[in-house]
Amino acid sequence: MPKQDHSCRLLWLASLISVVVFIVLKSESYSEPPLKVLTSSNGLNNQLNFSEHYDLLVVGAGPAGAVFADLAARILHQRVLVLDERNHIGGRYFDGNLSNQLSVGKYGLELFHSNNARTWQYWHRHGNITARGDFRATAYWNDTFVPFPANKDSIHSLNSNHTRGLPPAVRPEALMLRSYVMKRWGVPTEELDATVLQNLQARASWDDRHYPNDQYQGVPSNGYNKWFQAAFDHPNITVRTSTSYFELPSVTASHVIYTHSMDTYFQHKESIHLERLHYRTVKVSASVNPYKPVIAQPAAIVYYPDENDGPYTVCVDQSRLLSLEVSVNLGLTWVFVELQTQSTNRTSPRVYCQAYSETDDVMAGLVPSKKNKQLWEHYARLAAQESKSHNVHFVGLFHEDVAGVVSHALDSFDRIFGPIKVAIPHMQQASASTILSVNLIVSVFREDLSWLSETCHGLRSTFDFQLHVIIYSKHPKNTLATVTQLIRGCNATAEVIQLPNVGREGHTWLVYMLTRELDFADVNVFFQGHRETKDDVITYAVRQLQELLLNETQASSKAIREAEIQDYEGTCPLPLHSDLGNVSWPSSRLHYLAFGPQIRGWPYSPLNESYHELMHEEYCEWVRAGIDPDCTLALCSESYKSFRGEHIVTDAGLRRAIARHRTLLARIYSSLRSSSTPLSGHVLERLWLTLFKGVVASDACPFRQMRLS
Repeated sequence: MPKQDHSCRLLWLASLISVVVFIVLKSESYSEPPLKVLTSSNGLNNQLNFSEHYDLLVVGAGPAGAVFADLAARILHQRVLVLDERNHIGGRYFDGNLSNQLSVGKYGLELFHSNNARTWQYWHRHGNITARGDFRATAYWNDTFVPFPANKDSIHSLNSNHTRGLPPAVRPEALMLRSYVMKRWGVPTEELDATVLQNLQARASWDDRHYPNDQYQGVPSNGYNKWFQAAFDHPNITVRTSTSYFELPSVTASHVIYTHSMDTYFQHKESIHLERLHYRTVKVSASVNPYKPVIAQPAAIVYYPDENDGPYTVCVDQSRLLSLEVSVNLGLTWVFVELQTQSTNRTSPRVYCQAYSETDDVMAGLVPSKKNKQLWEHYARLAAQESKSHNVHFVGLFHEDVAGVVSHALDSFDRIFGPIKVAIPHMQQASASTILSVNLIVSVFREDLSWLSETCHGLRSTFDFQLHVIIYSKHPKNTLATVTQLIRGCNATAEVIQLPNVGREGHTWLVYMLTRELDFADVNVFFQGHRETKDDVITYAVRQLQELLLNETQASSKAIREAEIQDYEGTCPLPLHSDLGNVSWPSSRLHYLAFGPQIRGWPYSPLNESYHELMHEEYCEWVRAGIDPDCTLALCSESYKSFRGEHIVTDAGLRRAIARHRTLLARIYSSLRSSSTPLSGHVLERLWLTLFKGVVASDACPFRQMRLS
């Protein structure tokens, strides 16, 4: 058994390594259309007259350069020259074309996240951001997928009885952080800048948001290049790529905005002999592959802090950060793998752990070490002098993320040229709306779905809410046209996703849980195709959870509610079956409800005793492997179990269960996907209650129960 357990724990790591190898071998190279040589009326112009004088010379066609060129040309009516050493605009946020079908970031994924309303609104001058809620990330450590940065769920998953009593510095979450810092930046945590380290420290809460302090998060609707093209598209702006500022013949300008590495600028000054700054450099492998609704990795963003887990620091499935509609309609999925490099100064050779890559190395920002900060302060003093004496201004150099660069550029523009009023398209302000969302997730093969019509119309008798029906079909007869006809007139949207006919409904629901984290509704209802739960029970449950969420929203925002959700494991679950008159709703917050009676014990019978014995063994194995390692076989046997598995859960409750049990859910998904027998699917029907509520075996639970033993 130990050997088998070890193999299971390594299954997902081996699967991911095979995915990475496949990506590298099968990736199509970028087909980068040459930068168009446009007339000055179009803005991008490679025909440069060196005798002309410019009001503004911008070095770097990235986000900082784009902000200055845009505002100087459009607001101050200045003539602007933009130079860049690369053969394209956009800097490292450039979108190269893969497979000639869509634009994907050549240098990796860049998430737009900011807490600055001005930055968010300014970006919408030239493009839209698809808001996708709060981004989340996972780390793979000790054969376990945990929220990262670590939170209380991470600590729960990584620690056992013999590690909980250890000093904080040697506990698994601390070791994971030290390894991550060394692998990402090449410095020990003791040398890392305190402000950076503080953001990475384990949190004493269940908050698993990657950027918990940023209100505005999303990805560009049409890629970053469209934004850069629009920003530079003005007759007063001339852009020249593949051109070094230091190799250019003398061009006069009233002001110079320098957005490249500051130490490179001063290395061209013969009187300056400072040590070079230390930068983090990476290689990025990217791939676009035919879309398949399978799980290549159990989270959209997975970090690999351990050196032994491969050369990559992070693997990102970008298709899961955009809308699923994009992936399905285009028939594509795309994955980024960021390969580790040693953090070095720019004069030392770069050392790569593995030599496969699709793009050149990317300078991904300064190493946030204490030594680098001291060097930066020296360069900053030189920069201040250069600004006063030669009108050369250094902008956006200390920020890795695009929103940080834009924010710094806007502030710098105000400082250099004075505050200006920028015309920004009308932005719909977020309001404390009480309109909630409900997703109906249905797993169907050949079952009759005519009940959908009555169910959807019945739900409309509750609060006003956004209703979305997601049909995961394992038979081609279920089409979007058929489903749309069924829900006609009940003001709902629908989608149909084809899945292979494996793993029963549990496989289907896991696909939703592990791939649609940015699409969870406020209330998520999980049904089998042959639904047994009555409509009045469904309506009652949705109404109760809506009231719960609305009451909580009055006291705090959805994000805060999600971050502060109580640990409700171990409390009595509430089944809903048919006798609504006998149901007494608990006074405490309850984010998960099981439909149907609960089983206590195991339903043995002379006809299927051996099969149920196998179910019991696998159930207990899963509980001890991923929920409660100290659970005895007796307690496991006596605990309450769900009967058919249909349930309703809030977004916060769903995220909590996934954050705590992601490794187990990934293991179960793999078992369901590859098994030719229904055993694991039947076991999962019994396990849903335990996944959401923990091991409950109290006789004090005040609900109708089925004791079958």
